Parts: sequence; C-alpha cells; structure tokens
Amino acid sequence: MGQNEDCDFEIDSLTGEKIYTSYDQPPNIGGSEQTTQEYLKNNIEYPHHYKDKEWIVVTFTINRNGQMDQVSLYQNSKNELVNQKVVSAFKNMPNWNPALCNGEPVTAKYVITIRFGLLKDGN
Repeated sequence: MGQNEDCDFEIDSLTGEKIYTSYDQPPNIGGSEQTTQEYLKNNIEYPHHYKDKEWIVVTFTINRNGQMDQVSLYQNSKNELVNQKVVSAFKNMPNWNPALCNGEPVTAKYVITIRFGLLKDGN
C-alpha cells in the first residue's frame, strides 16, 4: 500500500493505476453521503414477498471522472433476485462526484452497506 500525503492507495495489479482507499472527501452522488443514500433508497427495489432481514455489502470503484467500475457483492443476499436488483441499481447509477485527495479527483475504492428489513431492536 502506498501513500500520497494523507491518502492511502493500492496499485491495481492489471492497470498499474492508483486506487485510493482513503481520501479527504469520499465519492458521492449529488454532493453528500445523504443524497447518495437517498438515491439508493429510491432505486433499489426489494421484493415485497421476501421478508428476511439482512445486510448486503457492495464494493466498487469510482474513477476520477465519476464513473463506476468493478461492482461486486462482498456480502450478498440469500436471495439471488435481491442480489441482481442491487447490482443492477448500482450499474445504472448516474456518474458520481469522484473522491478527492488534496483537492484533486482520484480513483477510489468504496464500500456501501445496505440494510434490508428491520433489525430486532427496530433500527
């Protein structure tokens, strides 16, 4: 792992490109993490008949131009339809605002956890 000022990165073994794992400002849609979460809430369709409570963890990269790549499920649903809907929602997202390191756009690895259903304590 390398470091650029205050931002850590990995070197992509295929392209040799720096993929930042820490940054001054994370990538986002619409200017904030909150608008990113709103987009996901409004665009991931969860099958109504499926009642399991679970977490799905999605990993991906956002390049310095805001385009998404390398979408994968780090933790997936037991229901393949749910997995397909989550991946489809991510692949159909508009461009993001890229992550920033020292004020410059960088390619960044990002992870989002999506919670379906309610946890036992109601959260």
